[in-house]
Amino acid sequence: MRFKRIYVEIMNSCNLHCSFCIKNKRPPQCMSAEQFKTTAIQLRPYSDYLYLHVLGEPLMHPELEKILNICAELRFQVNLTTNGTLLKERLPILKKAAALRQINVSLHSFSQQDGIDNNTYLKDCLEAGEQLLDHVYMSYRLWNKQGGSLDEATMALVSSINDRYHAEIAPQGIRGSDKYTLKQNMFLNFEEMFIWPSLDNPIQADPARCLGWKSMCAILVNGDVVPCCLDGNGACVLGNLKDQPFSEIIEGEMGKKILEGWKQGKAVMPLCQRCSYRLRFGANK
Repeated sequence: MRFKRIYVEIMNSCNLHCSFCIKNKRPPQCMSAEQFKTTAIQLRPYSDYLYLHVLGEPLMHPELEKILNICAELRFQVNLTTNGTLLKERLPILKKAAALRQINVSLHSFSQQDGIDNNTYLKDCLEAGEQLLDHVYMSYRLWNKQGGSLDEATMALVSSINDRYHAEIAPQGIRGSDKYTLKQNMFLNFEEMFIWPSLDNPIQADPARCLGWKSMCAILVNGDVVPCCLDGNGACVLGNLKDQPFSEIIEGEMGKKILEGWKQGKAVMPLCQRCSYRLRFGANK
């Protein structure tokens, strides 16, 4: 069994408190570089791609450089998702990170940053990204559409991006999951704001389809293995790497039930049953 990508949550704390985030309900924790290496070695036979994110801001990690070097030693390709506030500060580390493949910048966090000028934030994010384009894909995300529309502040942000890159992105013409090329290896992505899955959410109708435990899974900061990168509070724990090797966890009965459920168009886990994000994948054929 191999996964297209595996998410590893290197810390679950963040320097922002965005309204659209599920918020961490677990004890604040940071995975040491030593713990990360132990984890990554177990994962190496099962994927070539590590995404250093579930909850938390990975650029806050005090041992980020060591973690990225471990990824290079183990020949992983790495994706990071960040709110962008620390891109400029961490740029020296990112510029020499051989394993780094892509950085996703959640630009939609701009409206949640008290005391930070939006123009300065955007400028710092874009300038930092431009210095990484020789070896890193930069994906800037505006995942805050609601009913297909963008608010006035986001439209102003798009206008600034248009001016900088001589682009002609018309906010009123943006559809679905649109992706625009700003320059080589640099992209701007639009998407509807999504609701994080929660056991408090209503059950969604089947048939169901998802990539969780089929082509991706996640390791939370405490070693819990969950089938999906959106299980930000560990509602679907399939095992823990401190108690059981990953090679055994992926052969467990619950994992097999999840996969069989997807084949039948059914969501097995209670959290999956209440996840509206999976509706974006459509019904099983």
